[in-house]
Amino acid sequence: MDNKWKKIAFRVAIVIVCFWLIEFLTPHFSLTQNLRQASLELWSYPANYFSHLYLGLSRVGDLFNLSQIKNENLKLKEETLTLRQENEDLKQKLSAFNKCAELLKLYPSLETIPAQVQGFFQEGGRAYLLLTKGKDDGVEINKAVVWGKYLVGKVVEAYPHSAVVETILSRRLVANVYLSDNAEAKGIIRGYLSNGLILEGVPTEFQINQGGIVLTSGLGGVLPPHLIVGKIIKKISSTSEVSQKFLLEPLIDFHNLEVVFVVKR
Repeated sequence: MDNKWKKIAFRVAIVIVCFWLIEFLTPHFSLTQNLRQASLELWSYPANYFSHLYLGLSRVGDLFNLSQIKNENLKLKEETLTLRQENEDLKQKLSAFNKCAELLKLYPSLETIPAQVQGFFQEGGRAYLLLTKGKDDGVEINKAVVWGKYLVGKVVEAYPHSAVVETILSRRLVANVYLSDNAEAKGIIRGYLSNGLILEGVPTEFQINQGGIVLTSGLGGVLPPHLIVGKIIKKISSTSEVSQKFLLEPLIDFHNLEVVFVVKR
């Protein structure tokens, strides 16, 4: 048994010596280097396979992560839209509060009904608003409609849950007014071309300046006094006419009104 192991050890020693002689005597040929290179080439195949497999699994993981990121992004967009809507609602409420405060400052005892504007329409010389409040909410025909200290118009039709407001841009609405810088200079206003106003009936003895503010006089008892109607742009009457006529610019953007106030009493 011992002789057998001695023979094996002797043979191994002979092989090692042969390898050493080959490496020493042939510097341009390295058997160990060739064996190492061959082993590396053999190992490269499974290594490349597992490397591609790993990359593939990583990409699958990235797909799951991408789907998760998309879902999170969608949730963030929805939350952003919700916050924007809430912000717009708060802005609308704040604007309504400020306009109500303006009106109460002008008329401390005035009672009003806030109403949302459902739409602004212009046709056949008319310019009117459709409100979401009606008779069941206390809205009555011929009541003034205001936006803070500005005159919007008056109610001409009232239904249980809606109402129609004839605005100051309508030719059907006529209001008694006066000039802010001269209370004695009175006249009447009516709509003009569905986007402007005409001030007429002002006596010729009064000097009216461009940029003057026109206010309601309260004559007739339908519209409260001292509400802003518009601003004078230019004189359009001739010197031969018995009274003066002016073109006015409204100071309200009727297209973007969201909330108005119907005067209750």
